[in-house]
Amino acid sequence: MGARLLVQLAGAEFAFDLRGESVRVGAASSNGLVLRDPAVGKEHFEVRRVGGAWRLVDLESAAGTRVNGLFVNRQDLRNGDVIAVGEARLTFLLDDAPAPAPLPAGAWSPAPLPAPVPAPVPAPLPAPVPAPVPWTPPSAAPAWSAPQAPAHHAPARPGPAHHAPARAHGSHSVDYRGRSAGGGGAGGVLGGMVGVAFLVGIVLAAIALAWKFGMPPDRVDPNPALLARMKRLMDEDKLAEVIKAAEEADPAWPPTAKPIRGLALDAKKRLRERAEVAAEQEAEDYWLQNIKAYREASPDDYANIALRCDEFLRRWPDHARAKEASFVRLRATGEPSPAIAEKGGFVSWAELTRAAEAEAARLLAQRRYGDAFAVYDRFEKAMPRTVLPEYQQTFLDEVNRVRAGITKKAKEAFEKLEEDAMILEDQGKWAESEELYRRARDGFGVQDIRIRCDAELERLANRRMR
Repeated sequence: MGARLLVQLAGAEFAFDLRGESVRVGAASSNGLVLRDPAVGKEHFEVRRVGGAWRLVDLESAAGTRVNGLFVNRQDLRNGDVIAVGEARLTFLLDDAPAPAPLPAGAWSPAPLPAPVPAPVPAPLPAPVPAPVPWTPPSAAPAWSAPQAPAHHAPARPGPAHHAPARAHGSHSVDYRGRSAGGGGAGGVLGGMVGVAFLVGIVLAAIALAWKFGMPPDRVDPNPALLARMKRLMDEDKLAEVIKAAEEADPAWPPTAKPIRGLALDAKKRLRERAEVAAEQEAEDYWLQNIKAYREASPDDYANIALRCDEFLRRWPDHARAKEASFVRLRATGEPSPAIAEKGGFVSWAELTRAAEAEAARLLAQRRYGDAFAVYDRFEKAMPRTVLPEYQQTFLDEVNRVRAGITKKAKEAFEKLEEDAMILEDQGKWAESEELYRRARDGFGVQDIRIRCDAELERLANRRMR
């Protein structure tokens, strides 16, 4: 069933069609229907399709939502219902129902009760009707003449009253006695009427105040008992139950419904803070067990180290360890994690150089010169995907400088190793001497050292054969 909202705000009026399964209404530009009003929340309420009907659901707004003058949390809408939020008035209309007559601004406010009709005051006894005065021409008669008042109980003189005109031209008939009859009783009746009017005013004022605050005068507020139960649940730290209990609040009693909403919001805030603390601890545990400990046990398993860092950065991109995890990943592969790659995955050449030097330094401390060279080979291979083209030559120049430094250290280390091998050879420890040369040939990664080691190994083999 199609439906729409007739919106009235700031003197403007327009129709908004309800399409899809739900429409959010509020001050934020992300809503389906945006209402620019200071009293309207960012996401104030939502209209949802439930079966063949439409239901209004308040989204925990601070000012609340009224339907036909009453605050509601959720309510099925009927054709012609008026929704009030701030200064906006939205009339719910069904397409296949006749459009209701436009409502004035205060149409949903309860009409004041009609004032009770005072008891009729007994009319004073009628004065005797004076005899009609015969008509005389203006030239021969005075402007008017007052008839003489007959005795109180004397009957009026008969006369052709039905033949006389209602008002004689140029004359008046005045009955002074009719004005003063019953004068003493009229004052008492007037005082009674004033008293009744005063009592009626007090009753009407009480009813108006009750309606103003949304409290029907013939009902008892059920919210205080609910509020007491929610406070007890808060003391017992049952936050989820507090939030669920808030749905039972009766919005028709704003003075008690408001603190219930506040208590529910406080419970949601506490749950959110606890979830954040739990996530922080989970991330720290993952870092210590799956990255730090694993890297210490298997520092050369670069593929698994990179996968574990990627998982950490995907799940906790804003964690304090995220930057460290990103650097460990860069050391292992020479490339940033795709989980947080920025600017197309490029990093600065200085950051890439720092990561390569950190990993190479670990290997150089173990005299694994060949593995240190392999680090720079890996970084250089990934460079087209990690460094912007204008900085690639700068990175290559830095790599060549570092390679030269590693080569120098490798040659110095080989000279010391060669002295140790010669001492072992003089002692007749041929196998130990050959092992030193093989280790230098396979692990130092320098071509000159490889050639010298091959020559020494051949010489030692020939000497052992003699």
